[in-house]
This record gives sequence, C-alpha cells and structure tokens, in this order.
Amino acid sequence: MKHFFSIILFFQLTGCNFFYNNENFIEIINKKKIKNFDKEFKVLIAFDIECPISKQYCNKISSLSEKYSEDIDFLFFLPGPFYDEKETNEFFKKNKIKTKYIIDDDFSITNSLNAHVCPEAFIINSKSKVVYQGLIDNWVSELGRTRQYTNKNYLEDAIESILLNKKPNISKTKAIGCFIEKEFMNNKNSKTTPLAVNLIYEKCANCHYKNGPAPFSLTSYKDIVKRKKMISHVINSDYMPPWPADPNFSSFLGEKTLSEKEKKVIQNWLKQKNEAFDELEISFQDKKRTPDLIVRMNKEYKIDGDNSDKFLMMKFPFEIPKDTFIESINFVPGNKQIVHHVNAHLISYNEKKKNIFEGERIIDTEIFPDSICFKKLNLFNDDGSIPALSRSVSNYLPGSVQASYPNGIGVLKASKKNVILVNDFHYGPSSRDTTDNSYFEIYFSKNPPTRNLREITLGTLGLKQDYYSFDTTFYCVQEIKPKLIIKPNQILSCSTRTKVLKDISILTINPHMHLLGKKIKSYAITPQKDTINLIKINDWNFRWQYFYTFEKMLKIPKNSDIIVEATFDNTKNNLDNPFDPPRKISEKIDWNGKGSMKTSDEMLQFIITYLPYKQNDENISLKP
Repeated sequence: MKHFFSIILFFQLTGCNFFYNNENFIEIINKKKIKNFDKEFKVLIAFDIECPISKQYCNKISSLSEKYSEDIDFLFFLPGPFYDEKETNEFFKKNKIKTKYIIDDDFSITNSLNAHVCPEAFIINSKSKVVYQGLIDNWVSELGRTRQYTNKNYLEDAIESILLNKKPNISKTKAIGCFIEKEFMNNKNSKTTPLAVNLIYEKCANCHYKNGPAPFSLTSYKDIVKRKKMISHVINSDYMPPWPADPNFSSFLGEKTLSEKEKKVIQNWLKQKNEAFDELEISFQDKKRTPDLIVRMNKEYKIDGDNSDKFLMMKFPFEIPKDTFIESINFVPGNKQIVHHVNAHLISYNEKKKNIFEGERIIDTEIFPDSICFKKLNLFNDDGSIPALSRSVSNYLPGSVQASYPNGIGVLKASKKNVILVNDFHYGPSSRDTTDNSYFEIYFSKNPPTRNLREITLGTLGLKQDYYSFDTTFYCVQEIKPKLIIKPNQILSCSTRTKVLKDISILTINPHMHLLGKKIKSYAITPQKDTINLIKINDWNFRWQYFYTFEKMLKIPKNSDIIVEATFDNTKNNLDNPFDPPRKISEKIDWNGKGSMKTSDEMLQFIITYLPYKQNDENISLKP
C-alpha cells in the first residue's frame, strides 16, 4: 500500500479531469458482491475463453496481477450469458490463472464500460472514472496478424503512471480482438434462416467445430448467435473464410470463398433482431472420417517462453498387425499457436530391425547435424543398413490441410514396424512457457498404390541453378534473382525460373514465404507461348498457407517454363515485419548445411507435387 495515500491525495487535488466518467460502475461492481475487491484502482479485462487472442494474454495478465496486487485489484469479466460456469472454472484452473473472474451474464459491467472486444483492458478509479481503456500491448497488429515482438506495453505503462501520481501518456487505444455480441436474435422461422445457416455450416463449420482447427464452434444456432457480430465483420472484411489464392486466376479443390450474393444472404440475416432467442438443436454433422490409427508423442513436449524458434527432429514409432496400405497421414498440431511447420517421412522396417522404440525421440537440429540426429534417434537397421523411406508423406503449415488423392494415387506401403520421421519440426517463438502434444492421424487404404507421387522444390533450398532434378524432369534455369536479401526499408521483387523437360501432371502446389512476403504469383509458359496459370496471392498472410490441389490434374507440356514471382516488404508499413526498426533480412544457410527456417529469416519456396504425364490425366478428377 506504499502508494495508496499519495494516490488519493493526488486525485483529490487534480479532480481527475483527464478521465472520462462512468457513474454507475462502482455501484454495479458492489451489486456483484466480489470479495476482496476494494482497492482504489481496479484493472478489468473483457475476456473470452474461446477467443485465441484472449488466450494468448492469460499469462501476461496473471503476471501483471501478481506484480501490482499490493495496489490494484484485477478482474476478468466474461461478457454475456454464453459461458458455462464449470467450463469457465476449468479453463482458469487449467491455465493456472489465479486472478478473479466473473461471468457478466447481464452485460451490466460490459455496458457500463462500453466494452466492445475481448480482450480489452480498463483501469478504473474509485469514482467510476476510466483511467485507461484499450490494448494490453502492441503484440496484435490487426485481426489475424501478430508481431514477433512487443515494444509498447500500454496497460502496464498506464499502471506505472497512476502509481507515480501521473496522467498516463496514452489513456485510450483501440482494442483488437473478438467482438462482444450484445444483441440476441430469434430468427429460426425466418425465410432466410435455412439458407444463411447452411452457408455458415458449409463455409465455416468445416473448421469451426469442437476440437477443430478453428478457435470456437459454429455448429449450432446458439454458437452463431454468440458470434454474429464477429461473423459479420470478418465476412465483410474478407478476412474469413480464409482463402488467400485469387479465385479469378486459378481454381482449386475446397475453395473457401463466399460470393457477394452469399455474403449478402448472411449479412441480411445477421442484421435481423428480436428480444430473445431460442437455442436450436445442433444440425451440423462433422463429415470428417475417423482415423484408423493415431500416433502420438510419448509425452508432452515443453517449450520455453524465450521468444526463440525451436528446430527439432522427432520420431513417432508405431506397429501394426500386418503390412498395410496407407491412404494418408495427417498431422494434427497440439498447440496451434506455436507449431509453425512440419515435414514428415515414413520409414518402414523389415526383419533387420528388432526394436523401433529404442533411441531418443526428439533432437535439436540446431545443435546436431542430420547424420548425428539419425544415430541418436536410432533410425538405421540393426546391421547399419538404411531402411526403406517414403518422402514427404505428411506436411503442415498454418492453415494447411493434408492432401489425399483418389484411385490409389499416392497410397503408401507400410510394414508391421514403422516410424514417422519428422525431419523438420519447427516451433515458432513463444513469450510464455507452454507445451505441445501434436500427433498424426493415419488413414488406411483398401487399395494398393497405383502411382507414386513425386515432389520438387523451387527457390529457397530447392533446385540449384544449372542442376537437374533427380528424375531429370526439371532443370533450374534461374535461381532466385535478385538474391533474396531485403535491405531495411526496401520493397524487393524477385523471381525464379525452372524448365520442365518432360510432360508432367501437377496435382498440388504449395507457395511458401515468411513475414516479409506480400504477394506471389506462379505460371507456366509453354513452347507455344501459351500461359498456364498456377496461383496468384495478392495479400500474403504467413498464418494462412495451403497445399492447393487442382480440381483435375493439370498438364504442363514438355519444354515449358515454370516462373515464380514474389514481392517482399521490409518497411515499417509491413505490420508483420519481425523487427522495429527494420533490419536486413535474407535467406540463410546454417552451419550443418540446412537452410535457416527461422520465422525472422526469409524464404521463397514453391513446392510442386506431380506425376509423369499419362494420356488423359487432365480429365482425372482429384476429388478424394
């Protein structure tokens, strides 16, 4: 209480004329009967246990609460009647949050503070006057984009100011987060309800379901009601559904787009209002197939909150009763906030390997080169020979979905003893200690493989200039030019060019850049000078990277050139820039011969999954 009396005196003298007034707040708080909540200043946080931005601030707010507990009360309030008491309690317990919380089921606190999003911070004094309102810090730059650094701590700076009897330098910022829904609707009998709800189910619920890749469910009428303001905003701004590729340039399977007409149907329905709502039964059915086998980490992996990238090699051993065909292997991130990318291969053993479970499970590849990692993981046969390996059987990037093909294309052969070898397991920087328990879902196939997939990487870590691919299908005419070295405050455009020496059929493509990437385009030029569009992304977002599969195999004729063009922005105007002020950023080669995949370094990759062309390939649908 060292500042308590000086703070009272200060505000009595100044009259607090730099605050705006909210006369009812203290009375509302008193009605809530919150125990031990009587200090001169109070910090309240509008919070949503389903909002991914809110979740990322759990530790920071808890730390601030502990640090300033002598002088200031802290309280989380959850706006609205949407939160189950038991689930909320479990959330706070699981995340080890000791700070008080309350479910503001009647919106009295929410309306009193004029809160609009979660998380949103407020500092209130004993006269119901708001000292500070807005962001906790500048980690979130806009909805869906976060910085690699935090250098403006608005809430803590405001706390420090009032404890020094000073006016905060910044008393209001615009909070960024999940919108608070205050209006209910009861439109289950509206003529537009079935169409609007079906559109949301079709375009949104394939990700927004319980334990799905998206942060909250949209599988019931109540789910939608709770998020209707958020839905309206992200649809109107084209942030959702997430589909970076330009649909007017090329088409792919599973495009997550809404036409202007579809947007209008949803928006008009969301605008309808009524005094109350009735919860409809859940009508969404998850069409996801149940995996035949799940292969997990042997234990949770602990990640230090030191804001540094982690690069690991992992093995996931598994045994099955008999030799089996595998249709696909799908990687599922346990901690979606920090799992950056995964590249996995399948090793199948015969009688030359007795125990596939021996050896270490996780190795730091920044400490050891691959050759040592393989030994530590005990990957070789017992006689030292090399087992059979199927490359790139499972890959993951933020937003991606593992491709699966029809008619036995890409089916794998697995023996009784197998190891999923994750050659590159990249955890992005985290500001707090956390854990991960990622796993693989395996789907068996009744049919044997008909055609084996091939893969080529162009650009960073890919085919070098004047080199041929292993199957002599590709020849690199031009590596990345100019070199991928982006100076501070520079916008750089560069390209790479590769010749196709044989007829091929492209199934899937995957463009990849890091945080300075702004746009990318790829196309093929045939010997007849015809252009075959591959992909165009006008607004690159590092957090939404897909493996784009064409609706039908795409034939690229012999002697065509595949060109990849990209633009990088290393200015302060790029909200994703990992440095402030900007620094020189480039692609790098590490001491062990592997290229740097650090988030703060840069890459330009274009990965192509293809087959040697067969007659009528272009007529084969790739719908699984």
